Amino acid sequence: MKLDSLTPNKRLVIQIVTFNSAASIVPALQSVLQQTAAGWTIEIRILDNASSDQTFQLVSDHFPTQFLEQSSVNLGFSGGHNQLLSSTLKNDCQAVFILNPDVIIPEGALAKLLLALELDPSAGLLTPKLLRTDRELSPKSPPEIDAAGMYMTREIRHFDRGSGELDSGQYNLAQYVFGGTGAALLIRRTCLEDLAWRFPDHQGIELFDEAFFAYREDADLAWRALRAGWRCRYEPSSVMYHQRVVTPERRKSLAPELNRYSVRNRFLLQLNNWSCCANLWSLPHLVFRNLLVIAGVLFTETSSVPALTDVFRLAPRALDRRKRIFASARLSAGAMARWFARSPVTEPALSLSPHKRSIDRLVIAIINYRSGARLKLCIEKALAAVKELESSLVCQTIVVDNSPDATDLASLMGHFPNEAGLVILHDGQNLGFAGGVERALEGRDWDGVLILNPDVALTGEALKNMLQAVISNQELAAVGATLLNSDFTPQHGFIARRFPTLASTLMEFFFLHKIFPLNRYTAAYLLRDEPRFREYVDCKYSQYPGVPVSALPYLVEQPAGACLMVARDAYQAVGGFDLDFWPAWFEDVDLAKRLRSAGYQLAVCANARVLHEGGYSKESIGDTAFARIWYKNLLRYWKKHGSFIEYSLIRGSLVPALLLRALYSRAHLHVLLDLFSRNDPNS
Repeated sequence: MKLDSLTPNKRLVIQIVTFNSAASIVPALQSVLQQTAAGWTIEIRILDNASSDQTFQLVSDHFPTQFLEQSSVNLGFSGGHNQLLSSTLKNDCQAVFILNPDVIIPEGALAKLLLALELDPSAGLLTPKLLRTDRELSPKSPPEIDAAGMYMTREIRHFDRGSGELDSGQYNLAQYVFGGTGAALLIRRTCLEDLAWRFPDHQGIELFDEAFFAYREDADLAWRALRAGWRCRYEPSSVMYHQRVVTPERRKSLAPELNRYSVRNRFLLQLNNWSCCANLWSLPHLVFRNLLVIAGVLFTETSSVPALTDVFRLAPRALDRRKRIFASARLSAGAMARWFARSPVTEPALSLSPHKRSIDRLVIAIINYRSGARLKLCIEKALAAVKELESSLVCQTIVVDNSPDATDLASLMGHFPNEAGLVILHDGQNLGFAGGVERALEGRDWDGVLILNPDVALTGEALKNMLQAVISNQELAAVGATLLNSDFTPQHGFIARRFPTLASTLMEFFFLHKIFPLNRYTAAYLLRDEPRFREYVDCKYSQYPGVPVSALPYLVEQPAGACLMVARDAYQAVGGFDLDFWPAWFEDVDLAKRLRSAGYQLAVCANARVLHEGGYSKESIGDTAFARIWYKNLLRYWKKHGSFIEYSLIRGSLVPALLLRALYSRAHLHVLLDLFSRNDPNS
C-alpha cells in the first residue's frame, strides 16, 4: 500500500531534549527539517535542559520558527520529555517521536517509520535501524550497528541488539523486539496514553519514570509496554545514524555521576517491573548479577555507593509505580517470560516491502461431509464472491463430497446445472479433510487454494482481501479469515491459536482449563494473552478513522483451517497436507507447524470477515467417533512434532485423563480401548 493512499491530515510531534548538545544539534535539526511524509504534518518541539554551552542560542539563531523552551534546571531525559508530552497531548496528534539531539535522519527515513506505524496497528512503539557515526556525525565506514532494537537477558540486563557489529544485513528483517532505545523511538498516541501516568501532585503526565532521570528509562518503558500488551516493531527499512557516547565498554571513562545513575536505575528497573511469576526461573541469574554489581560498587567503583542508598530512598516510590504497572497488565506471565533469555528474543513481523507472488489461478476447495443444506449455501456464497472480484483471476470451485452416500449432491446437481467453474466430485469413499483437499487439486493448474468448510459463508470482500495478502507477501504462506458468529462477533479462541504445548494439552486433558480458566498455558494457547490480536479482529482502530482495517495481516502460529488460503509455492515446499491425519483434526495444525519450520509465516486478515457456524462436523459423526478420531490424531501430532519425553508424557497421561472423562461420556472408554489395541497407529 502506498503512503499517499492512507488517511491524510495526521500530525506527528518530534520531541528533542537537549543538554550541552552544541556539537550535534545543528546538523541533527537540519536532518529533521528535511523530513516529509505524505499525509503527515510534522511539528518539532525542543526543550533545553539548562545547558551550560551554546545549545539554546544555536537553536534560537538557526531555527527561529521551531518550538523551543528552556528549563531553569536540568530535568533529565525523563523529566524533559514528560514536560514536553504534557503540552503535546493537549493538542491533536497521532504519534510522538522521541529523538536524541545527536541522531541524523537521512531523507525519507522518517516516512518509512511512519508507514510502518500506519500499516501495523499491533505496534505501539517503533524503533528504526540505528547505525553509528563518528565524532563529526558522519556515518562510520564500514557501517557499524548502533541498535537494532533492545533485548533483555535473564540477569535483567538490557542491551542494544547488534551494538558494535559491522552491518552486513544480518538485521534486515522486520521483527518485534523487547523494546527500542530512547535515542529514536516512535510511539503511537493510543499506546502513549495507555502507558502514561497522571498523579494529583503532578501537573503534567509521566510517561518516563522521572526517578530514573537518565539511563534505563527506555528499558523501563519497554518493559511496561510489553506487559500492557503493546508490541515494539523494529523497522530496518528506516535507517538513522546515532553518535553513541555511553557504552558498557566505556564505563571507566564515563563521569561518576553517569555511572551512579546506571547502578541506581538497574535496581529501580527491577523494583518497578520484576515479576515472581514471569521471572522466577531467572532468579538465580539475577541474584548473582546483583551481588556482583553491589560488590563492584563497594570495592571497585566506590563513587557509585550513593546509588545504593538512593535505591532504598526511592523504593516506596518505585513500589507505588509497580502497583500501577501490574494493575494494567494484559500479557500473561508465561508470555512475558519468553522475552528474558541468554540471547536476543524476537518475533517475526511482515516486511513493508516484501517480494510479491503471482496468483492467476485459484482453486476454492470445499470439503463436505454430511453437511446438508449448509453445502448449498456455501457454494452459492463462494460463486457469488468470485463474481464480485471483477478480475482476470481464473477460479474453480471444487466440491469434494466425503459423505458415504450422495444424498447432499442430488439437489445440488439440479440447483447448479451449468455453473461455470463449479466441479462436484464424489468418489464413494471418505478421503478425509486432507485427502479431500488433495483430490480437489489433483490434475489442476493452480497458484493458490482457498480451503473452505461447508459451514462458512464467503464474501467477495473477504476473498479479495485474503488474495491481496497472499499476493503481496511472498513470505506469507497462508492467511486465515476472521470467523464470525451469527451475531457477527468474532469467534475468539478459534480464529487463531498458538501451537499446543505439553502444559496446555495436559491442562485440557484433566479439565484444569475449566477449573483455572485464567491459567497462563491455556491463555497462551488461545491467544488470550495477546490483547492486540483481539483488538485487531474486533477492528478497534479509532486512531485512524477511514483507514482499512490493516494492510498488514496479523501474524499467528496457526490460523483456523475453516477458511484458509494457502499459496502453492509454500504448500508444495512442505509436501502439502499429511494424509495420515485421517479423516480430520490436527491436519491443519501439522501443516502450519511445518510451514513455520520451513521459514514461512501464517496470518489472519481482520478485513476478511466470514460467517462460520462451527461444530457441525462433530454433530454429524457423533461423540464416540469424534473422540476416537481427535485423540488418535492428537497423538499422531505429538509423535511427529514433540520430543520423545513430551510424546511419552502425553500418551501416559491419556489413560487417567480418559478414565476421568469417561465419568461423563462413554465415548472416552472406546478411546481408552483403542489406545491399547494392536491397531493403534501411534503404539
